[in-house]
Amino acid sequence: MDHLEARRLFANKIGRLRREKNITQDELAEVIDKTTDYISLFIRAC
Repeated sequence: MDHLEARRLFANKIGRLRREKNITQDELAEVIDKTTDYISLFIRAC
């Protein structure tokens, strides 16, 4: 597994868990002390 594949899998898992827990990107960003833009960019970059 290369770096990009691992990042894609991680982003997919974060998205799935976020939806299962009904957590918005805003809420996730607040919990992990990142901006919503960072979360969005990370997910879209995969």
